[in-house]
Amino acid sequence: MMLHSQGNYGTVEYWDERYKKAKKNLFTEWYCGMRELRPLFDPLPRTASIIHIGAGNSQLGFQLYDFGFRSIINVDISPEVIANMQQSKMTLSRQGCEWRVADVTSMAEYGNGQFDISVDKGTLDALMCSAGSAAKVELMFHEISRVLKPDGGLAMFISFGNHMKRLNHLRFGWHVREQTIDKDGRPYHIYHCTRFPARAQRPPTAAECGGAAGADPRPPSPPRAAQGPEDAAAPRSPQEHAQEHAQLSADPCLAAANS
Repeated sequence: MMLHSQGNYGTVEYWDERYKKAKKNLFTEWYCGMRELRPLFDPLPRTASIIHIGAGNSQLGFQLYDFGFRSIINVDISPEVIANMQQSKMTLSRQGCEWRVADVTSMAEYGNGQFDISVDKGTLDALMCSAGSAAKVELMFHEISRVLKPDGGLAMFISFGNHMKRLNHLRFGWHVREQTIDKDGRPYHIYHCTRFPARAQRPPTAAECGGAAGADPRPPSPPRAAQGPEDAAAPRSPQEHAQEHAQLSADPCLAAANS
């Protein structure tokens, strides 16, 4: 397994190989856990349906269940990790907390407007550091927007990238609000993206976006064809791409998995 090989974060083979080498009962938490994220979920109705994107072997789904949510689908592109999590005692004791194989760039198994909330911790960053990143990220946003309820559906993205690196990719007809949390001296950026019908959408204020321009109020458009790994609304230089890849690879979670 080549952890630091740029481009392999977006493949099933990479993640299956990685999870095969992990202990079946070992949970891995990217970036931060429920302890840091609890204030985000405190005000949300416990009747909300949640899709946890790129769940891997995170305990977040279990923690959300214990926090009172009873409709949680944890999805990941790796059949290996999903099989392990389906057999976990923690899953078997939590009816309504499910684990399913799904590719976030193509979730045909889920209907339009099926979920109230989507949560992602690190999948966006992993795709940003994979081959054909711009096309994959656009497909991801298109699919998440599609499966969220059109009137108030909420997408949460926990990311390394600040608004200078992420906001252009979030121009998907969402009202975007950014906040930053700190864990062990490392900042993580949380993007709250609320979906509204086109007639009700408005761009966020500069304060809500950390002084950046607001989100595009236009409704989501179908994804465009890929032109290459650096094809994006605001193209990054090879140096910026490599720097972000190095930052992702340096995450303690990834370092521990490669030790």
